[in-house]
Amino acid sequence: IICGGIDNDAEIIQKPVGESGTMWVPVGDPTDAALLTLFRKSGLDEAKLRQHYEVVMEFPFESELKRMSKVCKDGERYVVFTKGATEVLLPLCRSVHSPSGPKPLTPAEESRIGRLAQSFAEQGYRVISLAYRPIDSLPGGSDARGAAERDLIYVGFACIVDPPRDGVREAVDACHSAGINVVMITGDSAATAKTIARDLNILGPNSLVVEGGQIHELSDDEFA
Repeated sequence: IICGGIDNDAEIIQKPVGESGTMWVPVGDPTDAALLTLFRKSGLDEAKLRQHYEVVMEFPFESELKRMSKVCKDGERYVVFTKGATEVLLPLCRSVHSPSGPKPLTPAEESRIGRLAQSFAEQGYRVISLAYRPIDSLPGGSDARGAAERDLIYVGFACIVDPPRDGVREAVDACHSAGINVVMITGDSAATAKTIARDLNILGPNSLVVEGGQIHELSDDEFA
């Protein structure tokens, strides 16, 4: 929860509604806003935690890397908080968090976590994995990001429901009726995207689901 709340660029503000009402409105990335909401509903003392974990270095989210990190002061040391796609984050982890402290992340445990995350993605959830790593000094050099985002301690993952807006399926059906081929482009994992596309009647028996890194491997005919 702390990782998702601190490694976060969103805000949630109150907006007036009507004459006397208010509503909470997310500002920034919806995924970050959902994790920030979880953080604030946890009952943890946010002001105290933000004072303790002062952010001193940031590595922003990049679609190619599918992760973001913040490096924070932690007393006399530092701690890296990282979140992102499970298939990207797990290979960067060497340990897994437990009540008794970090323990080695075995191939069997890594496989189990991957299968579990995949099962939620196939149900249409957006799955965000979280990890951290204590360090003695700030990473530097030409690959400071790589130095920070390695040998992480895996914490777990959060599942976020991000349903399509009302009217999207009807719009897709109207396009199909007009002979328009509908293509869905998303930053979600292939499993999540596949489930949502099927629910929206975009994914058919002959549809192709391709991740960004695989596009260059397609022929022109396959891409079309």
